[in-house]
Amino acid sequence: MDDFEMKQAIARQRFAEVTAQIMKACDSLSPAERDIRTVVSVCKSSLQTDTIYSIQKGFEYLTSAGYLHIEHEQGVSCITKAQTSFSFGNVRISVTAQGSRLLLGVEKDKLVGL
Repeated sequence: MDDFEMKQAIARQRFAEVTAQIMKACDSLSPAERDIRTVVSVCKSSLQTDTIYSIQKGFEYLTSAGYLHIEHEQGVSCITKAQTSFSFGNVRISVTAQGSRLLLGVEKDKLVGL
């Protein structure tokens, strides 16, 4: 394995860790608690070194893959505003049926490290 392949493998592993943490945070929170600000906060504290950018990329993948639904007309793009705006922090996140299957281990996704 050359340097490029090694870097790609590490990047995939790190991305899978971020997406897994997002899904675990959503699963552990009640629907009433599951908003952008709370999930991002849980992820940042659990991942410790991750930036809002990598968490946003994880949300982009999870929503486009159909695992999560962000209940806002701006979708994933509202995440960066959630850091500074109280109103965006209240944006709810829903775990879809497909996301539940992923959390329960019925479905597998190499980019979600569950």
